[in-house]
Amino acid sequence: MPKIKIFVMTHTIFTPPKETMYEPLHVGRALGQELGYTGDDSGDNISELNPLFGELTGFYWLWKNLPYISWEDEEDANAKENEKLQNDDLEYIGICHYRRYFEGKDGFLTEDEALQLMSEYDMVTSQRSLSAKKTYDTYAEIHHAKDMDATIASLHKLYPEYDEAAREVLEGRENCFGNLMILPVGEFMQYSEWLFNILLDAASSIDPSSYDAYHKRVYGFLAEVLENIWVRYHERSCGWKILPQKILYTQEKSETVALKLSVAELLQQNKPEEARDLYEKFLELRPDVAYPAADLLGETPIIRHLLYIIVTDRAAGVSGIYDETKDLGELVRLYRDTYDKLQILSLEEDSEDVESALHFLKEHMISEAMIEVMLRNDLSQLFHREALRPERIRRRLEM
Repeated sequence: MPKIKIFVMTHTIFTPPKETMYEPLHVGRALGQELGYTGDDSGDNISELNPLFGELTGFYWLWKNLPYISWEDEEDANAKENEKLQNDDLEYIGICHYRRYFEGKDGFLTEDEALQLMSEYDMVTSQRSLSAKKTYDTYAEIHHAKDMDATIASLHKLYPEYDEAAREVLEGRENCFGNLMILPVGEFMQYSEWLFNILLDAASSIDPSSYDAYHKRVYGFLAEVLENIWVRYHERSCGWKILPQKILYTQEKSETVALKLSVAELLQQNKPEEARDLYEKFLELRPDVAYPAADLLGETPIIRHLLYIIVTDRAAGVSGIYDETKDLGELVRLYRDTYDKLQILSLEEDSEDVESALHFLKEHMISEAMIEVMLRNDLSQLFHREALRPERIRRRLEM
């Protein structure tokens, strides 16, 4: 019987770490296609509510069913509802995602490393990120403030002793994220009961029926804030030692990959207008696919620029990079190379590199529209470069 299990929440097929500590858990299985993993739709479950709760349907299933899961025959775990084998030896439970894991010394956190951490700390969370605004203001800007208000009201009603921790978190700017954690089984059960008592009470005041697919996962987003309140309370009031651990990303978000593939296919079919329309509508519904943690290659802002440039050039009857290649990967590479050349043209001194950069722009049919888009929407932060100097570049292009 294992001492620790880290459940990997997933809605898609992926390659899990080889360590037996990691156990894939198919969340929302009641609504999705069979993936071949243990699902969250047996026993007492809320699997059908996955569009509202996200990975929390996995939390709920573990909370209600963990004592009865058989690890002796893991392939048949869902079918063995009558074979209720107690997991008395399981001491710790962890939660991660199909593409986000706790980082160890040489990649994925190993079982030995996890057990060592838990011998020193009461709980492991994701590393803390610092936002530009207060937590409440950040949530209100991205989601719906009234849902947070309802949740905090339920927290106050059910657990008033958490009021001070809630105030500190909502007025603060540094938080762990992703509902990622490792903690003792008993504390996980307590946390889950606390979490769902609050969320299910708040649900009577929350109506996500008009929300798009992204914002409809309201309870998952609220839980990220609640985790920080739980952590703050137990740090301050219980003396818990909390370890914010670095997160290892293994792949881009599956929806991000799907969007890029769809755009690439339409571009190959000579349908850039349809590609741009698809891109804009998709990001309107799922803005998270363009977040840095989802778009690990940093390509979504480049793709947005490219689609605008291609459509603009075609409408004006101007030759451009789309006449050179219709391959999205090559177009992204050309964009990056062009940015490098514009950096050279930003330099004060004249040199052979300047002449080479000007030759590149002509050779690859870099249109005026493309240059203007890149100057007016400088992606210097994405490329970790100094900001372009538009006037100097324009002056050189006129020479």
